[in-house]
Amino acid sequence: MTDWNKELQKATERMAELATAVIRKDGPPSKPYCVYSEKTGRNFGCYPSKKQAQKRLAEIEKFKHMSENQNNGHCRGCDY
Repeated sequence: MTDWNKELQKATERMAELATAVIRKDGPPSKPYCVYSEKTGRNFGCYPSKKQAQKRLAEIEKFKHMSENQNNGHCRGCDY
C-alpha cells in the first residue's frame, strides 16, 4: 500500500529542487552546458549549446508551475 504522505513529501522536495536550477559551462567538450540544481547539485542534463540548455531550464520551470497548479486544484488555461 502506498503512503501518500511520503509520496507528497518527495514530490514537494523535488519541486523545491527544480525551482532553483542553473546553467553552468562545465560539462565535457561535446556537451559543455549543464543544467544543475543550485540546492542539491543534481545534474538535469548537459547540452551542446547554451540555447538547448536554456530550453531544458524552461521545461523544468514549466513542469514546476504545472505541478504547483495541480497542488492548488487549478490549471492554467482551464475554465473550471
